[in-house]
Formats: sequence, structure tokens, C-alpha cells
Amino acid sequence: MIRLQKAQEPAVLTSNAETWKQEYLGAIAAGKKRSEIPARYRHATVKSAIAVEAFGKCIYCESKISHALFGDIEHIVPVSIDPSLVVDWTNLGYVCQLCNNHKRDYWDVNLPIINPFGEDPKDHLRFYGPWVTHKAASDRGQITVRVLGLNRTYLLERRKERLDRLTPLVDQVFSMPEGPAKAAMMKFLMEEASASAEYAATVSSYLEHQLVDVPVADETTAIRELDGSVQAPLQRSAESAPGPEISANTSNTDAE
Repeated sequence: MIRLQKAQEPAVLTSNAETWKQEYLGAIAAGKKRSEIPARYRHATVKSAIAVEAFGKCIYCESKISHALFGDIEHIVPVSIDPSLVVDWTNLGYVCQLCNNHKRDYWDVNLPIINPFGEDPKDHLRFYGPWVTHKAASDRGQITVRVLGLNRTYLLERRKERLDRLTPLVDQVFSMPEGPAKAAMMKFLMEEASASAEYAATVSSYLEHQLVDVPVADETTAIRELDGSVQAPLQRSAESAPGPEISANTSNTDAE
């Protein structure tokens, strides 16, 4: 999990949010089930913008979302707790089905799951190899790891694969002489920890520790850039950036 910046609210949501909210609240008051109410927050333009701001990854586990691992629109505060937030832009996030199923309707105002849009996950989480653990004495970190299942087998295997691919390159850069080739290798490694890369928090932590002793002239700059790479703000709008293919399905079938 990395810190993310909320993109600009899509115009279609700005124009229709109040109408869609009242439609939802009215349906709930009339006794309808959520599955019977149109999921307006799944409008294709809204979902595309949400996917882009998350770099096409789950905002919680950082898995790249594809046709093989479908994406859901997550309500950070579940609508079962506060239905008035059903189409609130700041309450919507892009998640994989597994994280969505793990979280379901969890909400505790005194112990909420980390919100990567409103706070820095590094204040609560630590990354050791493929494992994610909570920072000492961070109840928020502990509940986030447990509720979301951030150490489930699939994630451990995928993170390990990422690190295993990078380890030979890290070993190589230590023995390379100064010059363009070494600089290019360092640049490549930095890009592997960028916000758009899969499991960026895991890779960033690994490289930050492994490269600290690399004898390069610009070592300090390189490590500083690495440390900040996963916190870089989104520099492009949802309209101009490419994103995953999004369907216009508005049926209401998510776990909340």
C-alpha cells in the first residue's frame, strides 16, 4: 500500500452526484435491496478515473487489476454505515475483488483501515521482503493487515516473484564500474519502485535497504529519489492518461 493522491472529480459525477444520491437514499427508504438499485458510482467514466488515479492497481494490496483479476469500486466508508456517501468522490477507490471481499462492511470509527488517499501508509506499515507487518504499537496498521489479508498466499508469492527478479540486478549493480551502464541500471531499479509499479511499497523498501551501500557518486540523490518515488503525486488527469478497459456495468454486486 502506498500513498495516493485523489484525482479531479469527473464532470459526470459532479453534475449528477446529488441526483444519484437521492435516488439511492429514496430506494433504501422504500425498502429496496442494494442489488436492486442502479450502481451509479460504477459509471464507466467514474470507474476509469478511479482506475487511473490508482495506477490500475488495487489501492490496498497493489495488485495490478486486469481481466483475470477484476476490479471493484470500493466505498472506503461502507454505504451500510453511511448511505449518503454512495457517490461521494472522496469515498470511492479502486480495489481487487479479494480485498473487497476481505474488507466487506468493516468499519470502526476509532480503528479504521488505513486510507491511502488521506494518510501515508508508511506511518503504520512495514515491509520486510514479501511480508507486510504493522509498525510497532500501530493498531491501525495491525487491523489493516488482518482485515484485508495483506499476507494471503497469492500476495506473498507475487511479491516474492518481484523481489526474486530484482535480486540479480541489485547484485550486479554492486560490481559494475562507474559509468553510463551503472547509471542506467540504477535508473531502471528506481523505476521498479515507482508509484505505477506493482507492489511498489515492497520493492521500494527492499531497494532502499539493499542499495544504501552501493558505491556510486550520486548515492545520496539516488536513495532520496527512491524514498520519494512511491509518493509522487499524480501528474496527469484521468481524461488524458491511458487506463484499463472499463465496462459500463452499473449492477450492484460488490461486497458492501
